[in-house]
Amino acid sequence: MKHLHSFTIILIVIAIQSCHAMEKDHSTPANILMELTHVENPMLVTCLPDNLVAIIGEKDCSLCDYTTNRETEKVCPFTVPYGRIPYLTAHPNGKILALGNYCNGNNENQKKDLIIYDITTKEIWKKKLSIYLQPVFNPIDDTIFIQDYCRKTTVFYYKNKSHEPYSLELSFDKLTLNEFHPTQPNLCLSCNALKVRILTWNNNVFTKGTIVLQLREPVIEECKYSPDGSLIAILTGERICRIFDLQSNSQKILDKNNNYTIWTMVFHPISFILATLSNQPHAICYWNTKTEQLITTTPLPGEPEYYGGNRMDFTGDGGTKLIVVCNNKCLVLETPFKVRYKNITKDNAIFTYWILKNYQQQHGNAIPDEIIHLLINNLLEASQYSFTNY
Repeated sequence: MKHLHSFTIILIVIAIQSCHAMEKDHSTPANILMELTHVENPMLVTCLPDNLVAIIGEKDCSLCDYTTNRETEKVCPFTVPYGRIPYLTAHPNGKILALGNYCNGNNENQKKDLIIYDITTKEIWKKKLSIYLQPVFNPIDDTIFIQDYCRKTTVFYYKNKSHEPYSLELSFDKLTLNEFHPTQPNLCLSCNALKVRILTWNNNVFTKGTIVLQLREPVIEECKYSPDGSLIAILTGERICRIFDLQSNSQKILDKNNNYTIWTMVFHPISFILATLSNQPHAICYWNTKTEQLITTTPLPGEPEYYGGNRMDFTGDGGTKLIVVCNNKCLVLETPFKVRYKNITKDNAIFTYWILKNYQQQHGNAIPDEIIHLLINNLLEASQYSFTNY
């Protein structure tokens, strides 16, 4: 009897330990489709056409097929020194990549390779530069904007080697260039610590443009256009996301109660949905930026981390999947948006859709929704077309 009692106690202890183990076990949520395993310690991602995603890790940068977990090619030998942060960005056409390591300051000895990789021709262009901020591609030619520690901006031609680089004066406000407008390539979104400004690019010169938002505090960390360019998402140092509507000149705040600590964000490619990555709780949140509504959340496995940079991106098939880097893993998540296209690229279907919608709004529904959908269907030559409007 005594032995039976002891055995019962042992079973109870084992059961308690098992319960604690289950509490600590971060089980994989059902909507994680797969892990992309070809890059060691992945750090940054950017999605491309044709089911491809570029992933940069500590030792290399690869292109992978996110539907099959097949590595299609190594971009080039590349190493991220310990404690350093790389950058990775794609041209709006999805055919050219820029990658490298940031410099610590404006020291000539700190210059690092800027690597431009043409996905179609496999051509590589390298230049040692002092790069302090993420490079920005000009969407209408073969130039790229580089900014150093002092925000000195230089324009480089990465295809036509005979063209000499030239410097730009951005002395006003010490601005950081972020991205060009998706449908008006002469407008560039920029910011500094307390101000968001839209610059006008004309005759190889930036003019001051218009101030969108000015804060006393906290620091502005990130700003991005919506796919149609009518909204700007602004992430501040207090981990709150503001949505500025350029048409109504109004501002909204997502998550006013600060339930989520937002570290980075990305717009869905064909809607007003904004995905945010938070570490408290450790989750992806999907927001309707028009209504400020939280649509749904997706818990992430593993312990929370501090995030920054482009650690997640929607896929180029209409945003049916989200690629996320967390806990040294690159995960493919299924999103709640069931949009099916045969082929989609940013420089045709997405922008055609939003141009037509803008025309529709400005001219009082002059183009019925049915006609817009028909035009997009024909443009994509899609066998099935489904667009969920949130």
